[in-house]
Amino acid sequence: MTINTFTRGKKIYLDMRENKKRTRLATGLKNSPLALKFVKANYELFLSDKKKAQAKFYELEDEIFGKKLMKEEKDKTSLPLKDKHFYEIKNEILSSFHLKRNSKKKFQVLLNSIELFLKSKKLDIQSFKKNDIASFYDFFKEKNNNKTIKNKLAMFAKVLTIAQERGLINENPLQKLPKFCIDEKELQKKINTYLSYEQMNFVVKNATGVLQDYLFIAFFTGARTGEILALQKKDILFEKNLINIIKTKHDDNTLGTPKTKNSYRQIDILPILKKRLLLMCEGLKDDDFLIRKKVSKLRAEFKELLKRLDLPAMRLYDTRHTFASIMLSKGEEAMWVGCKMLGHNDLNETFKTYAKYIPQDVKTRARFIDEKDFL
Repeated sequence: MTINTFTRGKKIYLDMRENKKRTRLATGLKNSPLALKFVKANYELFLSDKKKAQAKFYELEDEIFGKKLMKEEKDKTSLPLKDKHFYEIKNEILSSFHLKRNSKKKFQVLLNSIELFLKSKKLDIQSFKKNDIASFYDFFKEKNNNKTIKNKLAMFAKVLTIAQERGLINENPLQKLPKFCIDEKELQKKINTYLSYEQMNFVVKNATGVLQDYLFIAFFTGARTGEILALQKKDILFEKNLINIIKTKHDDNTLGTPKTKNSYRQIDILPILKKRLLLMCEGLKDDDFLIRKKVSKLRAEFKELLKRLDLPAMRLYDTRHTFASIMLSKGEEAMWVGCKMLGHNDLNETFKTYAKYIPQDVKTRARFIDEKDFL
């Protein structure tokens, strides 16, 4: 048997020939030097157990990804960080059993940033004090916006909390995080995130094929990207006008649990969406997925559609924010929008992001007060 590798649509495939018979196997991995090298070295594992091979690659990728930031940042000292307590806590956080793969990557980047800071300043978690917070901010301000720096501080606060619980420090200098103003670019990005009702209508009408199916679900449910991609015919309860949100699909096409406890929910099927769902479910088996296209393709098509329609660029995920802002601005109940449809923990979470979209009736306040009573 001869085995070769080739790529198609940014994915890696195995091409096998034996007795003039040709067989192809999709590895499911995106083309990259690391992935290509891994496939060539582990093709037998892909042939015997593709899921196990993918899992092994993702472990390797996570390990390398975790070191990426350290290589990209310019190291100001050649000395290693000699803080065993930091490494112990770092490993504890990253090995948490409930940590999802995407979250692990984000946490690894944040922890590597903290490590780089401590290393460059020759500090450790026991010597870091409140007056070092300004130094932390200055260290990252050239390459990061305030929101990103605050995320790094929040992770550092978590590290210090664990250190305090272990008796390594008496006080957590980051028990109360400093308040940062929002960068102008961040504000502008936030403003451009949501579409108006008219713009949403324009986008849906001009979309075609699977992208249009996706946008119908996204704009009329507010569900997350992964939640929509994970929907199967059996999750659509037409007789009850409900959709079960009980799983999510990751970028690597694997299924997982929803983002939070409250993300397990049943959402309403609006009349306009029901007609579309009935068409989408025609001929499907219970276990068939409603959207059978890779998220990378959907993102690319959505980006191109917005560009063609001369609309501001936005993420595919921002259809969720568009749903919330439109529904609230048109007078729908915040409890229904936030807790029922979006899966928020409580109304505080909804108001924190979308309060400005809730219309406020202009009316005279405190009518019971009679000015004559105070003369």
